[in-house]
Amino acid sequence: MREELDAISQRQRWCLGGLLIIWLLSLFAALNQAPRADLSQRNYELNPLRSNFWRNSMPAADFWAYPLESNPAERLTTIRGNLNSVHFVDAQHGWVVGVGGTIFTTADGGARWQAQASGSSAWLFSAHFVDAQHGWAVGDGGILLVTANGGARWQAQASGTSAALNSVHFVDAQHGWVVGVDGTILA
Repeated sequence: MREELDAISQRQRWCLGGLLIIWLLSLFAALNQAPRADLSQRNYELNPLRSNFWRNSMPAADFWAYPLESNPAERLTTIRGNLNSVHFVDAQHGWVVGVGGTIFTTADGGARWQAQASGSSAWLFSAHFVDAQHGWAVGDGGILLVTANGGARWQAQASGTSAALNSVHFVDAQHGWVVGVDGTILA
């Protein structure tokens, strides 16, 4: 009886060992595959949002694929800190916001990004535009920024709260909502 238990235990160890080897080989293969993005474009500027995605359209499927990068350091930028939100109004015009009042904009689908002066050092958590001119950004300490010229000039607008504002959404230039911590909802 003892020999039978030892034989079963030995088979289980062999099976677990084999599964572990298969898992390690799969992990190694996944981590060492070549990137599938077009690497001929090396002029990266803002690149936490650089389009290293490629779109694959097949008759039965339409999905985004995220290639693994062989050297992610190539796309590092001089931007320090976190970017918290991205919003595009069309395929070309977009904005990102982040820590320290960071705002960047693109007019070419993300190929190049330009810094915009927010006039604030608050952490910005969300941005929303209804068109290429009218937009809002919200963040820590109840900060609410508004622009009517695509971000060339941002102005602070009174939000009536000091609570962190986490998200903003407008349906047109006059009607929108902002939400934040502690159940804050602004309309």
